[in-house]
Amino acid sequence: NPATETHLMWIAEHCRTAPLPRGWIELVAEEGDSYFHNADRGETTWHHPLDPYFKQLVAANRQKGVR
Repeated sequence: NPATETHLMWIAEHCRTAPLPRGWIELVAEEGDSYFHNADRGETTWHHPLDPYFKQLVAANRQKGVR
């Protein structure tokens, strides 16, 4: 929440601008939704491949109480 967790906004910005990991590409479905594909791994997902990393980073910073 940007209003209550301004100290974590640097993570949101980093997530927004981080390049995709090697081998991943972003595609757009007919409905306009983005999805991600890695041909080397034969993997397709609706979630950004770095989502788990950034979610862990947020959780760790919340736990530490980093301001």
